[in-house]
Amino acid sequence: MARFLTATQDGGLHALEDMLAADAAVWVDGGGRPGVARRPISRARRAARYLVRALQSAGFLLRLVPTDSAPAALARAGTDLVGVLVVETRNGRINCLRIVADPAKKAFASRLSHPGVPSGS
Repeated sequence: MARFLTATQDGGLHALEDMLAADAAVWVDGGGRPGVARRPISRARRAARYLVRALQSAGFLLRLVPTDSAPAALARAGTDLVGVLVVETRNGRINCLRIVADPAKKAFASRLSHPGVPSGS
């Protein structure tokens, strides 16, 4: 996961593409917001280009977060939570990346990532 974060932050398209399975897919749950991919982005090259473009153009910073099931990272623009990325792997390569950017779901994740914030906020 650390290599993945470095490649997305540095714009390492080839390094990122090498980490992806040939049939990798990126799924984005944007809650129907404009400008968010509404269909899966399939194939390693297309997925890598999408990730680099999306993360770098907005200046998002990624930070690893502990989870019980799969590697994950929070994407932030300044102090604002932009999305949660969950990575699924198969045979040592990333085969699926799920990005949760739906405002309602991000609000829940934001509360989890800031201990001490009341759950009703």
